[in-house]
Amino acid sequence: MGDLNFDSAAIEPRDNNFALIKKDWYPAIVADVEWRDTKDKSNDYQYLNVEFSITGDVSEGRKIWIKLNLKRPYSSDPDKCAKRIAEQELKEICDAVNIEKLSDSTELKDSICMIKVGIKYNDYLGEDENVILQYKSMKEYKAEENEKVIDAASQVDDEIPF
Repeated sequence: MGDLNFDSAAIEPRDNNFALIKKDWYPAIVADVEWRDTKDKSNDYQYLNVEFSITGDVSEGRKIWIKLNLKRPYSSDPDKCAKRIAEQELKEICDAVNIEKLSDSTELKDSICMIKVGIKYNDYLGEDENVILQYKSMKEYKAEENEKVIDAASQVDDEIPF
């Protein structure tokens, strides 16, 4: 079986730096969207797996995934909490990428928005992980940042003693 001609000395080691992304706002693109089955094989539950890829200079190429439990019947979720939360988060994403009516999940692919990355402890994994806390359109984010700069500049002017 001589079908593999591989020289490991010629290959650079891969970058295994999976340190947490700093808490902050980042520009991101929806890199992939797909329906996946839940681990519970006794039902037809599915979740929408949305992959965001950070763009720009800081943390470029780093990925963050969210799972939206949109195909969970209310009958299996008596307080309707999981589905409601997923619908609310999907609304935030749609608002941020300027999609009012979403008929197919793939319409989200290649959309660009700002994501606020946070850190939370994952009990199952026993370690911290990155999560997305908030979504904004690029336009909304830039307007808020400009407003902060103007506010900061006006405070500096107020402190001048003459």
